[in-house]
Amino acid sequence: MVDLYEAWLAAAVWRCGSSLNGRPAREGPATLDERHRLPHPATPPPLPTSAGRRRPSLATMAPSTRVCVLLAALVVAAVTGAAPVVGHVTINPKKAPTSGHLLFKIRLPHDCGDKTVGTSNITVTLPPGVVSVKQEQVAGWLAIHKMKTLDPPLVSGGRSYTETMETATWVGFLPDGMYREFGLSVKLLPQADGTVLYWKAVQDCHGGEAPRVWDEIPTSPCNATRLAHPAPKVELIEGYEA
Repeated sequence: MVDLYEAWLAAAVWRCGSSLNGRPAREGPATLDERHRLPHPATPPPLPTSAGRRRPSLATMAPSTRVCVLLAALVVAAVTGAAPVVGHVTINPKKAPTSGHLLFKIRLPHDCGDKTVGTSNITVTLPPGVVSVKQEQVAGWLAIHKMKTLDPPLVSGGRSYTETMETATWVGFLPDGMYREFGLSVKLLPQADGTVLYWKAVQDCHGGEAPRVWDEIPTSPCNATRLAHPAPKVELIEGYEA
């Protein structure tokens, strides 16, 4: 697959480079006489082989060839459905033991994507099995939360839990070019090895902008990296030590 892509890219660069380097720019198609006078481009480059292959760098390419390479890369990205790299709301650590008292940090890596629009608040929905939650007091932000009743109650270690925190919200302001972390101290009741906990988040914006919702959960391992707005997740591992 890689060889076919590189062959296509080499041919595209050769055609584009020949056009930019060897043919005059003009409006509309060339006439028959003009086509006879146009110089023929050099022989196209040979197809790459797997042995002894070296990838040229953009810095060593002619300006016109560099333009062609960049244009070809954009076409490949559009055809294959590659998404631009953007910052997501994440959680750390990303791996944890299957039970115990744990501390997690929700990281908001950017504002709402507009230099004139900041983030006004962030709300995190806590996953099942999490109790005794405490929010971090973040300077300049107001911490509020919503509780929910557990019916039936969760029982662990001889103790019954009848309610827990459902959502944790911090209200403040995150301007352009800044990031912020929000802590959650929790007690995780025993979970099965390999369980993945998803911490769905909503990022509200100033100025009436639509909120950023980070709540997508993969339906299979194949589409886990293709989600546009993935929910922050933590993988639970039996006996895990940070």
